[in-house]
Amino acid sequence: MRLVVDLKYLKPGKKRGESREPWRYRRRVPEDLKATLGKLWIDQSLGTKDPALANQKYFEVHEKTEKRFEELRSKGAEQLAYDAATKVLKSHGVMTDAQKEAGPVSPDTVPQVHFAKYVDAMLEEADKLTPDQLREPIHKSNHSFALMAKAQVSGVAPPAIRLDEAIQVYLTERAGTNYGDLKKQVEVAAKALRGIVEDQNPELAQVTSEHVYKMRDQLVSEGKAKDTIKKRLGSLRAVFNVVRKRRNLMSLINPFEDIELPKDLPQGKRSSLSVDDIRKCLPEIAKCNPEAETIWHLLVLTGARPSEICRLRWCDVELNTSIPHICINADDGRPIKTEGSERRVPLAPFLVDLLTSQRPAAQDLSGDMFPRYSHRSGTLGLSAVLIKMMKSAEVWQSRKKVPYSLRHSNKDWMRRVARKELTNRIHGHGRKDVADDYGDEWFLEELAGIMTDGFEKAGVKEYPWEVEPFTRNKERLITSHPQS
Repeated sequence: MRLVVDLKYLKPGKKRGESREPWRYRRRVPEDLKATLGKLWIDQSLGTKDPALANQKYFEVHEKTEKRFEELRSKGAEQLAYDAATKVLKSHGVMTDAQKEAGPVSPDTVPQVHFAKYVDAMLEEADKLTPDQLREPIHKSNHSFALMAKAQVSGVAPPAIRLDEAIQVYLTERAGTNYGDLKKQVEVAAKALRGIVEDQNPELAQVTSEHVYKMRDQLVSEGKAKDTIKKRLGSLRAVFNVVRKRRNLMSLINPFEDIELPKDLPQGKRSSLSVDDIRKCLPEIAKCNPEAETIWHLLVLTGARPSEICRLRWCDVELNTSIPHICINADDGRPIKTEGSERRVPLAPFLVDLLTSQRPAAQDLSGDMFPRYSHRSGTLGLSAVLIKMMKSAEVWQSRKKVPYSLRHSNKDWMRRVARKELTNRIHGHGRKDVADDYGDEWFLEELAGIMTDGFEKAGVKEYPWEVEPFTRNKERLITSHPQS
């Protein structure tokens, strides 16, 4: 059976006598990228005469080519034009590799030798033009002659970097698996700055300390907490710092450096929930949906972030080991805050019993533990449920006592009985190099001992004390999550 290969850019090699050269990947360079790439065609041998193997290699080359085009276009039209112009100028030796910009070229602005060299280079490029290209207006053309002609009149200089591009550089450099969350955090701050500057995509060089102080004052007038204002300003300070280093823009001034906050601005930090607060919530959490109730118990007894608990899968739960625990790892669509957030957290006996009662059949452990809240915006829905519950228990205080306060409570309990560097491993605050003991059983056992001591000293070892809320709700919990 003869295999017929019909792919858009797959071309047979030239015929040489009775045989052919290897198959080729051949396509025209898109018009907007011709000047940047300095050629009209992408023409690459696939290194094989076998049609089936050529088919396979075609997709590899095509994917790389498309990715290359995408990367070039992501720079923006201004950057592409600059790259193309400097490339042709440097190829003729009328601009050095070290130069970032060049002024107009005329007998009045440059030495005669340089002017003559420039004219010779332009004539060389002119000889390469087709009749159709010769008829094109210079200002609409992107061939090498047109680029040199425009540079002769106006010079060339790097395009001013703008806020959107700077944010993308920052996210590429810093985000890792936490891309979505970090982008959201930065965009909230950028939105405030855009309003102050009255430009949706301002040049970084045009943002001044005066703009930053106005942004700060606006956030204060909106009643934002001190920590929130520091985070918003800090996000944009980091964007400026990263782009200065990555793009070698050492002359760019970072207007977010050394911006002080008003002295009398309230801290606005979240408070811990007291043991009495947590007791008050138990009857109310038992009235919530089973997933929210289970998450609440996990938040109390693990100190994990709500987003970490919401995105757990059943395969992340180890119940049949000497130290039952949950594994918090980064995964596709399930980022963690930092690399150091990857960890294993021991489970209290109550949690082991609770999760054992809900665990699905052994062959189906890849599913989400909390499908209602496992999607990206699930934590917002969970927060609404838990806040409503805390209000019913008369515990909630705006910006002070919120669901996230359980994490602060757990930290307080653990820090009464152990060094900070150890409790940081429970709560995912250590850097990646501090997490070297992540996989050691003895270290997990030590963390379990710390948590037991912390719960005992805080008076929560017997949580949930009167077992009534769990007992009353147990039947619907089991119905919601069938046992194996």
